[in-house]
Amino acid sequence: MGRQSFGGKTPSPANPVKLVWTRKSLDDIVRLHEFLAALNAAAAAKIVQGLVSTAGRLLRFPRMGERLDRYDPREVRRIFAGDYEIRYEVTQESIAILRIWRGSEQS
Repeated sequence: MGRQSFGGKTPSPANPVKLVWTRKSLDDIVRLHEFLAALNAAAAAKIVQGLVSTAGRLLRFPRMGERLDRYDPREVRRIFAGDYEIRYEVTQESIAILRIWRGSEQS
């Protein structure tokens, strides 16, 4: 893909990094919301807001998640927000949210 990792650099105003949502991650959010909203619309909105908020924290702490070595040399990591796993990739230019699913779902 031609992306490089931060190589130890910390995001800062001099080294801005953007948060990018892949098509699959956006589809995951919609799927989760639709499923949960059928059961409880208020809870669905709260869960989706929590997932978006957790992903936003990666801008300050891009390496807070566990690195998944099976994706080397890419720097793919995962974090958990409640029962949900957020998989993301750290590059020099961005933090890409790759996928989101409930922990009981298969990856």
